[in-house]
Amino acid sequence: MRSLSTFLLAQMPSKTYIRNEAGAVGAVKSGSRGTPVTTPTSPTSPSLPTGPTQQATQALAQLEALRNNKTYSSLREHIIYAGEFVADPLHNINDAPGLLVYLTRNLYQGQHYLSLLFAGAQTPQSPQSPP
Repeated sequence: MRSLSTFLLAQMPSKTYIRNEAGAVGAVKSGSRGTPVTTPTSPTSPSLPTGPTQQATQALAQLEALRNNKTYSSLREHIIYAGEFVADPLHNINDAPGLLVYLTRNLYQGQHYLSLLFAGAQTPQSPQSPP
């Protein structure tokens, strides 16, 4: 669940602002060497944050550090996915259910009762044509 909390931290670049659209200001993303960097943005209002919080940056760095931790070696693929998901500036708070679905399906396989969690987060089906 560290990846979900990291994602949520990354979507709240200030106490009064939540990233609720793709490409919104304050995104955190991973640098080429694994160190988080801020996404360059030019806020339209002085009240908008210019980058992620220090807490979000540290949480992403800690999540990415798990890639090389032997204890988490069996989860490496999922840690990479979660890190990339968090670091993608096109993801926003509305994408949290999608991350939860991914984590639940992959980390708790065989726990079919958890399918209730992602009933509302399913990919929408194409509209049915009228009869």
